Amino acid sequence: MSVREIGPPTQITGGQTHEIIQGEIKATLFIPDSSSATDLEQLWIHFHTAEWFVVQEYQRAKVSHPVLIFNLGQGSTTYARPFSQKGALKPFLDQTIQLTKRSISSLNLTSFSAGYGAVRNLIQDQSVLNQINTVILCDSSYAGFSEPATRTILPEHLDVWQPLIDRAVKKELTFVLTTSEITPDSYAGTWEVANALVLKNNGDMQAANKDFPATQDPTYPLLRTFSKGNWHVWSYSGTDAGAHTTHPRHLADILVQLKTN
Repeated sequence: MSVREIGPPTQITGGQTHEIIQGEIKATLFIPDSSSATDLEQLWIHFHTAEWFVVQEYQRAKVSHPVLIFNLGQGSTTYARPFSQKGALKPFLDQTIQLTKRSISSLNLTSFSAGYGAVRNLIQDQSVLNQINTVILCDSSYAGFSEPATRTILPEHLDVWQPLIDRAVKKELTFVLTTSEITPDSYAGTWEVANALVLKNNGDMQAANKDFPATQDPTYPLLRTFSKGNWHVWSYSGTDAGAHTTHPRHLADILVQLKTN
C-alpha cells in the first residue's frame, strides 16, 4: 500500500450527521446528500477511526449509502464490550431507521485495528449475520494464543470467522482481510490470523502477481494473496506504525475495487 498523507481534521460536509447515543456508547450517523430512498436499504458501519476521515473515505469511493461510525477509543475490548450481548446493535439500527424513516435490508461492516472486536462479536449474532453483505477488516484481525511459545492461535479466535468464510466462499457475501507484517509480542498479528484461517480452510497464501501495481509499491508492497469465491486476503509488507495506519487510508480503494469486480 502506498503511503497516503491525510488531515488535518476537517468539518464533515456533503450530508447530514446525527449523534446516536445508547447508554455510554455514541455513534455518528452520516447520510450523504446523494443518498436516495433506496440507498438506506444498505447501511455501512465502521469501527475505529475519526469520523471526519471515515466519511472522506466513503466519499472518495462515491458510496451513497449512509454510514454509521463507532469511534470508541483504543483497544479491542473497548469495541467488543458494547456488542457482547445479542441484540446490542438493534437500538442503533432502530434509531437510524427512525431518523431516516427508511428500512435497512443489508449491513456492511468495516473496521480498522481494534475495531475488529466489535465485528467479531456482531457476527456471532445470527440476526446480524443474516443481514451482512460485506465485511472489510483493514489490518484488523488479531487473536490470542493457546500456546504463546509456539504462537499457536486460540481455536475459538479462528472458528468465530468461519461462518463469514463459508458464506463468502459460496458468494453469499464478501469478506476481505488486509494485513501488515507487524508481529506483536503477546498476541497474533493480522498476517498470522489470516494465514491460519487460510490454512484452516485447506488453502495456501500465494505470492502476489507481479502484474499487480500494488506489488511495485516502494514502501509497503503487496506480498501475498488468497481468494476463494468472495473471500479475499491481501497481505502487505511493513512492520512499523506507518504500515498499520496506511490500511484505513486505502479503505476507499478497497471499496472501489469491490465495485468493479
